[in-house]
Amino acid sequence: MVCVFRAEGPMDAWLVRDHLMVSGIDAVVRDDLALARGEVPMDASWPSVWVPPSRAEQASAILAAWKAPYPVYPEQVCHSCGAASPPTFDWCWSCEQPF
Repeated sequence: MVCVFRAEGPMDAWLVRDHLMVSGIDAVVRDDLALARGEVPMDASWPSVWVPPSRAEQASAILAAWKAPYPVYPEQVCHSCGAASPPTFDWCWSCEQPF
């Protein structure tokens, strides 16, 4: 098994594991020592998500795409000057042309 994600809490680890499982990759959570926190060093109790070696590259790609930022409301690009404006603008902030 190969570690593809190290969480800072059990909820993150289980969420990632479920996302991988829905994507068709068998994944397990290891080191979920929630009951031992306080008695062992903090970094030793962080849970991690592991997958079979043959699926590690695919799992890493899925997680990278999942964590990548994306705009909820893409900016508008002015046809006159090429300036980007928020989607709520009716006029270009740069050249004052309507969208």
